[in-house]
Amino acid sequence: LTARPDGRLLHANRTAREALGLRLRELKDTPLKSLFAERAEADGMWKALKEEGLLRGREFDLRGATGRMFPVRLSAARAHGPDPRLVVVFRDLTEIRRIRSRLIETEKLSAMAKVAGSVAHEIRNPLNALFLNADLLEEELGEKVPPAIEETLRVMREEIERLNEICKN
Repeated sequence: LTARPDGRLLHANRTAREALGLRLRELKDTPLKSLFAERAEADGMWKALKEEGLLRGREFDLRGATGRMFPVRLSAARAHGPDPRLVVVFRDLTEIRRIRSRLIETEKLSAMAKVAGSVAHEIRNPLNALFLNADLLEEELGEKVPPAIEETLRVMREEIERLNEICKN
């Protein structure tokens, strides 16, 4: 974008016009500040430009013609000379933010999977001990296993196996 020293837009390249959803004639003489989603951000950008004459790589939200807000990394500078101008360059960060968000979500899911694996391991250890102790009890009783205890041991083994299967899955 190029703008007059007072911040009214003069020109926007095709990519900027498409991002903002405006035609060149709609952009001409539009205050640069009006493109910002937040008034305070626009004021901060304008103040930095006035004081330093330069703004490098700051992130802002711009608002397009349809009201769609999109994040940008913006740099601006005052071009001095017989016809002073402001030169503003911005890069749409929408896709970068979307990818960053997906990466964070993936990392969260990965962390949850690690925790779930650890919990499953911690549950399976006592289940295995229970299964072995049921075997030892049956061995200890030998041939004298009463039918009621035999049924209890069978149910214990089935439930231990069921819990092991749940942990495995």
